[in-house]
Amino acid sequence: MGLEVSGIGVIAFVCSGCSARLYWYVIGDGPHGNRNKFSGPPTPERALSGYGGECPVCGRRLSLRPLRIEIHTVQEFNDRYIVTDYQVIERSSLMEGVGVAAHTALADEAVGADNA
Repeated sequence: MGLEVSGIGVIAFVCSGCSARLYWYVIGDGPHGNRNKFSGPPTPERALSGYGGECPVCGRRLSLRPLRIEIHTVQEFNDRYIVTDYQVIERSSLMEGVGVAAHTALADEAVGADNA
């Protein structure tokens, strides 16, 4: 179905064009918690530095100034979003009859085409 967010929360850098999950920082001591929690979360420059200024999936120019900032409890985040290996998808944006598997397959195709 999707990955469940654990810990206290998560900081996610997501492409505004295709919802590609560019950087994932889990806050807390859960199994996916960041091991270097004393340095704090990365700056946008550091988190996005490996992408050369473009989304690797859709090619959209990445901004170092966030276009949108949302703050949710872990429960609110899990209720609102579905997290796949490559995307953070808002549940309300899923088209009727098209599930997570279809969205994930589209993302996988885009990543595969980009790596070819």
